[in-house]
Amino acid sequence: MFKKLFRHIAVKLAIILFSLFVVVLIPLAFVIHEVISGFFFEQEVEEMQQSVSHYGSMYEENGTIATSVLETLTAGHQDAYMLDESFQTIRHVGNNTSVFPKNISLKERQKIEAGSPVERTYTNEATGEEYFVVGRTLQANGKVSGSMYLLSSQSAIERDIQEVQRLITLAVVGAFLLAFACIIILTRRMTFPLLQMEQATRQIAKGELEVRVHHPSKDEVGSLGTAINDLAEDLKQYRDARRAFLADISHELRTPVTYIKGYSHILKEKLYDQKEEEDAYLTILSDEAERLNRLVEELFDLAQMDDGHMKLTKKHLALAPMLERIVKGFALPARQQGLELDIDVEEGLIVYGDELRLEQVFMNLMTNALRYTEKGSISIHGGRNSSHQPVITVTDTGIGIPQKELPFIFDRFYRVDKSRSREGGGTGLGLAIVKQLMHAHDGDIQVSSVPGEGTSFILTFARPGKNTE
Repeated sequence: MFKKLFRHIAVKLAIILFSLFVVVLIPLAFVIHEVISGFFFEQEVEEMQQSVSHYGSMYEENGTIATSVLETLTAGHQDAYMLDESFQTIRHVGNNTSVFPKNISLKERQKIEAGSPVERTYTNEATGEEYFVVGRTLQANGKVSGSMYLLSSQSAIERDIQEVQRLITLAVVGAFLLAFACIIILTRRMTFPLLQMEQATRQIAKGELEVRVHHPSKDEVGSLGTAINDLAEDLKQYRDARRAFLADISHELRTPVTYIKGYSHILKEKLYDQKEEEDAYLTILSDEAERLNRLVEELFDLAQMDDGHMKLTKKHLALAPMLERIVKGFALPARQQGLELDIDVEEGLIVYGDELRLEQVFMNLMTNALRYTEKGSISIHGGRNSSHQPVITVTDTGIGIPQKELPFIFDRFYRVDKSRSREGGGTGLGLAIVKQLMHAHDGDIQVSSVPGEGTSFILTFARPGKNTE
């Protein structure tokens, strides 16, 4: 039971805070006790010195001290002794025994006779009680006529100190109880958000990703709550994206598989009348197989990039020859669509990258441009920006992309016009691959578009010197 109890952070924190409080309070209480005790004793001795001095002066003026005055002096816990020149008691007022003068040493007598005051302690052998002793010379008419001693019981002072100790003890107990209550409240207040976060993280671990932590504070605990909420949001987005991704893959795979299954059945069962029908069905099967193969390859590429396993063979590449070669490859389909191709790339424009993967980037962009451009032109321009980074712009005069769609066009399987892109054989993965490959080359890709006027993709590469190994 105790082991389970001590696992709670609130209990641990309360024990730590209470231990610190005890470590500080106990020495403090001890110091206060010593200071008060010392003050009481010093105050008593000082008062005794003043009293002896006062009554010594009275004796010098009057030649005697009235008994009533001495009784007033000793009404509390003190004893007064008046001794003659031979240190014999001639008057005693108080409750102490009269054996005190027998303890006066020769050295003390000489000190008294010399007019010096005396301070010491005295223990009554009969009772064992201890006293503070203050003595001084009594003079009359300028001559030593005896001495006066004042004794104060230490036990009486200690009783006063014990009363103070009792009050200190009550104060300490009260402080302990108050501290205990404050520590319990404080630890509950400090640990309650952590317990909430623990419950929230357990719910998130179970898949309840809509759970959020309320954290009004701006301290580290609040920052932790914000981090948990951010994590839940990221996991929710990841889960939703994964579900959408799986749904899209299933849909994309289902279409060519359905075609292949259906037309292969027709061919197998020879459910056609003419040779032209057979050739048409075989063409469809070939196209769908190619489409399926392209989809699998693109998915494989994305999986490699996600895992960081894609190997790039980088070297210094001249962009102008590469882009001219790619444009030539698209000349025929562009001419068939009545489109003009224009290329203007600065000579000597060098990048550091993988040639095959960069060709894949530009071919994907050119394929998209051809697919969504019905008339006008497609142009490629290359140069350097103000930071001397190579920049390639691929521009078309196609249908364009609505502004609300632009933030999502690099998402996997995202299509602005789904029916049209399926018609043209697109998988919805081309731009996602382009973005991943640009990042793999420490580059960036941006897009701008005006619906009905066209789209521009701006590719910015790192300066070659930074990538050279």
